[in-house]
Amino acid sequence: MGIFLKYLLRNIAEKKFRTLLVIVAIAVSAGLFFATSAISTTSKEMMKDRVRQFAGNSDIVIRPNNDAAVSRYVEMAPLENDKDRLEYAVGTLEGMILYAPNVEDMNYIKVMGIDIEDLHTYNPLSIDQERELNNFEGNLIIISTYIAERYGLAVGSIMELEVSDQKTDFTVAAISHQKGYFSNESQGTVAIVPKRTLDKLYDANGAMNAVYIKLKNSSQLAEMLTSLGEAYPDSDVKEAVNQAELAQSVSSVSLPFMIVSILAMFMSVFIVYTSFNIIVIERLPVIGTFRSIGSTRKRINSLLLLESVFLGLAGGIVGCMLGIIALYFMAFVYLPHLTSGQDIKLSFTASQLLYTVVFAIVLAVISAVIPIVKTTRMPIKDIILNSYSKAGERRGAGAVVGVLLFAASLIVPRLLQTNLFSFILDIVCMVTLLISLILIVPMAVRILIKLLVSTNLFSNEMSIAIKNIDNNKSFLNNIKLIAVSIAGIFLIFTISSSMSRDIENSYEKYHGYDIKLSHSQADTSFVEQLNQVSGVEGSNNTFEMENVQISNKQYYLNRVYGIGGIDYFNYVKANLRDDDVKAISQLNSGRNVVVTDILMSKLSLNIGDQLVLDFKGKQGEYTITGSIDSSFNTGNMVFISAENMSNDSGLKYYTDTYIQTEGDVNQVYNDIKRTFLKDILVIRTMQELKDINKGFIGGMFDIIIAYSLLAVLIGVVGIVNNLIVSFIERKRFLGIYRSIGMSKSQLKKMLVTESTFIGIFGVLIGLIGAVALIEIVPFMLSFMYGSIIMYYSISTFVVLTGMSIVIMMLTSFIPVLKSNKLSIMETIKYE
Repeated sequence: MGIFLKYLLRNIAEKKFRTLLVIVAIAVSAGLFFATSAISTTSKEMMKDRVRQFAGNSDIVIRPNNDAAVSRYVEMAPLENDKDRLEYAVGTLEGMILYAPNVEDMNYIKVMGIDIEDLHTYNPLSIDQERELNNFEGNLIIISTYIAERYGLAVGSIMELEVSDQKTDFTVAAISHQKGYFSNESQGTVAIVPKRTLDKLYDANGAMNAVYIKLKNSSQLAEMLTSLGEAYPDSDVKEAVNQAELAQSVSSVSLPFMIVSILAMFMSVFIVYTSFNIIVIERLPVIGTFRSIGSTRKRINSLLLLESVFLGLAGGIVGCMLGIIALYFMAFVYLPHLTSGQDIKLSFTASQLLYTVVFAIVLAVISAVIPIVKTTRMPIKDIILNSYSKAGERRGAGAVVGVLLFAASLIVPRLLQTNLFSFILDIVCMVTLLISLILIVPMAVRILIKLLVSTNLFSNEMSIAIKNIDNNKSFLNNIKLIAVSIAGIFLIFTISSSMSRDIENSYEKYHGYDIKLSHSQADTSFVEQLNQVSGVEGSNNTFEMENVQISNKQYYLNRVYGIGGIDYFNYVKANLRDDDVKAISQLNSGRNVVVTDILMSKLSLNIGDQLVLDFKGKQGEYTITGSIDSSFNTGNMVFISAENMSNDSGLKYYTDTYIQTEGDVNQVYNDIKRTFLKDILVIRTMQELKDINKGFIGGMFDIIIAYSLLAVLIGVVGIVNNLIVSFIERKRFLGIYRSIGMSKSQLKKMLVTESTFIGIFGVLIGLIGAVALIEIVPFMLSFMYGSIIMYYSISTFVVLTGMSIVIMMLTSFIPVLKSNKLSIMETIKYE
């Protein structure tokens, strides 16, 4: 067996191109596997950084709750009882100050007053430039590189800041990288000033409104949360990072990549399988020799499988490197749309690298088992007499099974309700449909060939080429690869364009307002003053809160809306049925809540069920009295009365105001800004909101499309593999064609014709598969995003068709070049 092992190692080294093809196929699949896994870790760490932006390395955060009847500050005295269990307890003073270099750039900055020593302890900075930072006292301020670039500031620059109509000049003492406290400024800019300075501006008399605590023993977290909750009954005592909320957010980021990876892995098994076909076909004479001198099937199988392990290991290592590149690309192209104003860093674990290598080895072994076992089971006589190259067997039963699976995959999603089970089953149906497509290919190709040949439009060599496709398994495998690739890519492009278009259309579908703003003290007097602004036709005011947990369902909502009544839906529209209108009008009649149809399905809710909403510390129990048909906010929202929202959440002022205008929207926008000037926290026109969301959706699907194109690379590798397999298998037949008078030019024409029609057949079958997949997609997406209309793109169809045929014609040059070196005598006696 040592001789056979030496032969395998020498053969791997000699057949560099073939070995490279196998390793590339495995590596690309492994790279996608790693990138999909690591993008979850990267996004999780970035989201954790966002959560820890203000919490630093602390375990617990204490803040005053929103109840106006209690103190706005937090005392440090109750911590004395637990000081032996605390590594530190840092108190800070936080607030908002106005920076208005001009009206257009007027901006509120969230500031934290803290002693520099405490800052280094709980939330260290990464300083880019500094001056006088060791003596951080007086009117000094630390800003981020983001603010510095936005406003053209540098160390030593003067910033005129305003608190309660009092203007104060601050000197920029340091500029920090976007890490720690400055890690994310997508929702608003932040800064740090000395605690004593902010205390003086707010007249806080040494009080604090946030305390950050780190435990000596993190295993005591639950116990300490309970203990501190009792010690601070009027404050919110929270874990610094809520793991459940984090997991829910991360899953929404990684899910699209996971779906694309299923397609890539599906193709990979196919390709590595054909790659090992090359290996065993080339080695049949040697295998036959070793078998004839006494080597057992078991020993040869073991060595060939060992080779697959080696190739899998090599592919896994290369795949890790490719995966890191893919992760870098995804993180710096996709995630910025989610986290603008936040520093991006790649995050992955050693275990993910290890799992990737294991995945590559398993993929290689599973793909190699069938061709290895099938080949070594051949009788020695067949190997010696070269009787292994047979025409592809026709499997009518496989085609029948394929047709039945195809039909079932289309019918089953239509019979299911929208819930998690149906979502999983819809994905299974999509995979099953791809399998059915593969089973149908031989029958479909045979029908197409008969139709083409019956037209008598082709020359003799072209007719031979078309007929050759029907009898060659490698050609059929190429058609299957192209069909699966076309179906997957066309599907992804269609989903991308459809969801982007649906998002754009949602502004006409759901948004009935022209301007949205947040005011620092939005009460009834503000509403009266707003409605008197020229061009304001009407307004609607709401209490809104993000990331509210449904405690009894362990689920986080995107947003809870506290609305005044049915008038809200004149500004933010929904498909309201008669029962919906009745339920909304009864929100003020008790502790009632109206949910969305999507949420009803996702959480298996029913009318009359109880929901416990956790408003950042204070809980409120509500009864479901209705549901509305709306995919706005992906349907992940609920509606309660404004009165209940204010009472339960502690919100004193309206958080959001929706405005309908008459005349020029931009003019009204400017008039509102001039009227309220310093009191407006955020103001956006509908067009601005539309552009922001369009950029986010566009960025998300651009990277998914790019990600899926990596999967296509696997398909191209597989096509090359199959062409080489076909050429090896047909050497004798090609030699016979030459021996009976076929010229080299005619042989080349035949080879190019074969490749061209393989591309055409693959595209036709792939597009049928794509249309079928697209029919399933709305049922799958309805669980996540609500009702989505699919829009077919003719331009995408044309481009994909052209690319597929061109790729096949280009790859056909591999057998064409090899045919130039074909020796008629040697190929006829080829073994």
